[in-house]
Amino acid sequence: MDDESMLRTRLEVDDRMVRSLQKKISGWLMTLPTESVEASQNGYESLLLTLSTYQTSIERYPLLTNANSMDIEKYGHMVDQTVDAVGSTAQQISSLKDELKEAQKVRDNKLEYDKVAREIMKLETRDSYNQSIRDLQADIEMLKREKTNKEQAFESRKRNFGELINTVKELQRTVEEERARGNEMQKKLMDMDREYESSDDEASVNSDSRQGTPEHQRETNGGSHRFQERNNDDDDGDEEGMVPDEDVVVNGVH
Repeated sequence: MDDESMLRTRLEVDDRMVRSLQKKISGWLMTLPTESVEASQNGYESLLLTLSTYQTSIERYPLLTNANSMDIEKYGHMVDQTVDAVGSTAQQISSLKDELKEAQKVRDNKLEYDKVAREIMKLETRDSYNQSIRDLQADIEMLKREKTNKEQAFESRKRNFGELINTVKELQRTVEEERARGNEMQKKLMDMDREYESSDDEASVNSDSRQGTPEHQRETNGGSHRFQERNNDDDDGDEEGMVPDEDVVVNGVH
């Protein structure tokens, strides 16, 4: 029997005793004229006993009502406690879920840390890295020194090349001056040759008688040879040491 059926049974009024009492009273009244006084007295006492029992049963109902009220109040408190317990349990469950998430996060972080730690263990030590850094710094310093030396050598070669260009230009200017002087000398020699030719024409009449003599031939050959040697020397002087008269570019400067 469940609690609801038990409560319904306790709250219902039992009328079987009332019906039994009615039957007894009716039977006692019907037999009262015919029965003896002693039998009637016994029946009467039986009725009083039944009434006393019924009275006791009726007096029990207020106590049952109070007990039921107390049970209802108790059940109300139990319901409130159950509701509070459900709310507290829900809060605990939520808190435990948060703690579980945090624990899972910590576990994941620990696993990731272990993974990173294993990768780090595969790498070289700090001392080896410091040594590598020092070696790289030494290489950088050496490259800087080499760069400085090369820049200094480049500047030195640049100055030397500039001086060489200036020397070449000076030499070219000197050669041009010598060429000009040679041309001027050649003009003078040509003028002298023309003067000699004119003088020879004037003296050709006088020299016809001497053309066959050996002395005249030696003088003629000697003079022509001397003029030819001078012309050859002038030509050689013009060809030697000639530099094309062009602008020389040094590092982008004419």
